Amino acid sequence: MLKIKDNVELDDLMEQYNLDTEIIDGDYESSTPGDIELSNNDGVFISTRTKKVYGLDCSNLDLLYDLIKADMVEKVED
Repeated sequence: MLKIKDNVELDDLMEQYNLDTEIIDGDYESSTPGDIELSNNDGVFISTRTKKVYGLDCSNLDLLYDLIKADMVEKVED
């Protein structure tokens, strides 16, 4: 799993990469908390709660590439 490094401020990422926020509702029955995600609509999403990076579609991963090149991403165990 990829994750934004702890020393990287999400507010700075939002400004630098022109990211939008999206509120994701949790599931009360399964005790899954809601979250806010950052995305620039290219298939890469960042959880503001866990800073984990994930994607829905591998068609365009430019944001992920930019974050890795800027040394803002690390690989962590699930």
